[in-house]
Amino acid sequence: MQVQQDGSKLSGTFQDESGSSQLAGSIAGNKVSFSVQIQGRPMAVAFTGAVDGDKMSGTFQPQGGGGGGGGRGGHGGGQGNHSWTGVRQ
Repeated sequence: MQVQQDGSKLSGTFQDESGSSQLAGSIAGNKVSFSVQIQGRPMAVAFTGAVDGDKMSGTFQPQGGGGGGGGRGGHGGGQGNHSWTGVRQ
């Protein structure tokens, strides 16, 4: 994942087995939220979290996908939150 900040707006790209997808979101203080519309799939992934120095962490939740194991890697399908972390490169 690559994230760029322009004021309070976030943009970037998310790479998974489906390819590269665009992300968009916002930052307020140290709180971040962004979503990714997964390329080639009828689903999005919503990320929320916090920035701490060169690190970000939080939770993500698949949204949509119509069930049937529709989450990333066949998991999720809109069910529950999952943890994520990122480090500035």
